[in-house]
Amino acid sequence: ESFAPVVNIRTGCGATAELFCTSMALEGSSTLEFSWFFTPGTYYVVVDQNDVRGGSYTLEAFID
Repeated sequence: ESFAPVVNIRTGCGATAELFCTSMALEGSSTLEFSWFFTPGTYYVVVDQNDVRGGSYTLEAFID
């Protein structure tokens, strides 16, 4: 089985800090892609998974 990713973009800790969330369950694929316009500031990318099996993943970020 492959890694079942969940990706969050946050400005800090807590539920109100979450700006964006997507997952393999929502997208139907373990490859998640999204585009977002960020205003200047500090952002955190959180990679988690839908289950407890574990696994490896590759994170690629392109900033334009």
